[in-house]
Amino acid sequence: RNTAHRVNTVEGNRERMIAVFSYYERPGVLFTDEERIGFYGRAA
Repeated sequence: RNTAHRVNTVEGNRERMIAVFSYYERPGVLFTDEERIGFYGRAA
């Protein structure tokens, strides 16, 4: 409700794709598996 976008129901054979833009001062930094699970709900 309080967002700058809207979300529609996913249709067809594709899963929903989510793009997350972020900035870190050091190049090549990646989430650990634990951080991925916490952020995305899964590690892969």
